Amino acid sequence: MSTPIIKGSSAVHLHSTTGRIQVADTTTRSIVRQGRYADLEGRVPDRGSHFDGGTVVSADLQRTKGGMGLLTVTVRDSSSSQYIDTDGDREIVYEVEMAQLEKPILAHPDFSPYVSQIEMWRGGDAATRAAFEYKDESGNNVALAGKALDAARLLLKGVESYLVFSPVARRTTKDPRRPRKACSGVGKDCGKIVNPPSKLTGMVAGSWKWLKTADRAVQASNGGSERIEEWTGADEWDETLYKHA
Repeated sequence: MSTPIIKGSSAVHLHSTTGRIQVADTTTRSIVRQGRYADLEGRVPDRGSHFDGGTVVSADLQRTKGGMGLLTVTVRDSSSSQYIDTDGDREIVYEVEMAQLEKPILAHPDFSPYVSQIEMWRGGDAATRAAFEYKDESGNNVALAGKALDAARLLLKGVESYLVFSPVARRTTKDPRRPRKACSGVGKDCGKIVNPPSKLTGMVAGSWKWLKTADRAVQASNGGSERIEEWTGADEWDETLYKHA
């Protein structure tokens, strides 16, 4: 068998197709390296490892003519809200999103100290409400002021609630085994105060108390399983209602 003649450099180098960007559920970037197949074989990265400023989603090595090869590595940029890790045959995806919650306007920290005044004002007649006044225990008219007045004006405009945002931390574990073998203890800590994995808390700004709010296992289309766990952050979870895991 004749020895192939290689024209140009046979050292590992970037191929002309490098730089492809694909936008789907997440944005990924492809890096393609060309060189001798034997040299590239030792450079195939593990899934979840760091490569060229991103996290490896997949890697593919193809043999081409003359003992050469193409290594295609697909990465998710480190700035993504997801982080992928591997544990044996399992792929673990960590992600965080901010969930929108609606609360009564009088639960706002600026207005909650004046709830009793606002309720007396709301329970008064049309004249006192229009004048932003309420009757005290002695029957005297008292004018609302400051934050209490601000709350009353919002209520007159029909504003009954306001929005707050809380982090929801999610871990999705993809396992090639069926759910019966791959997933155990589903739901064990739901409704309890418990911290999510540190890889999730490290992705969230600020300090939060955590409650496990979801845990489900499903059979994936490839015959394996996916387990999705979620934790919701808040300033505080009342320990008379929720116990520690």
